[in-house]
Amino acid sequence: LTRAPLVSIIMPSWNRAFTIGEAIQSALDQTYRNWELIVCDDASEDRTVDVVRRFEDKRIRYMKFLKSNGAGARNKGLRHARGEYIAYLDSDNIWHPQFLDMMMRQLLGHPGYAIAYSAYLDTEIDGAKVLLHGVSRNSFRPVRLSSKNFMDLNTIVHHRRLYDWLGGFDTSLPRLQDWDLMLRYTGVFRPL
Repeated sequence: LTRAPLVSIIMPSWNRAFTIGEAIQSALDQTYRNWELIVCDDASEDRTVDVVRRFEDKRIRYMKFLKSNGAGARNKGLRHARGEYIAYLDSDNIWHPQFLDMMMRQLLGHPGYAIAYSAYLDTEIDGAKVLLHGVSRNSFRPVRLSSKNFMDLNTIVHHRRLYDWLGGFDTSLPRLQDWDLMLRYTGVFRPL
């Protein structure tokens, strides 16, 4: 890409020392290099901080917060984000190495769009086996999104102005805060 804006990756975590290293490594493996990773530690009581500190990369910012659950931790990370674009990577997920590059090429190649999402593989690791639970391939339709959330948060990249204008995650919701966020964002901005 001739223009490579900074992407802020928001990663909430609570007691995920056993998976967060792989998630961070998948950010480090990205072919798109202009990013910052904000690890939003939601008062972990395990070795999360030790795992994160093993990665010696200036683009990784570790922040430990008082317990506020996933939505609150993400909002705290969003307040510290410096990027023009925002992406989300949970501490128990991984990205394909070309994920950010593909998403940024799409967003920058379609200037009328401020949000993009992709398909994903839903898998589970069971011992030595990887179980495939499904492949997401839903095209966007507002009615479909209102009945079922098919936009996994880990596949979404959006311009920072969506957060600036519409706010972050609703911490008053006990669950489904990511679905609520996508309903609000896509109610104003059609996703790519």
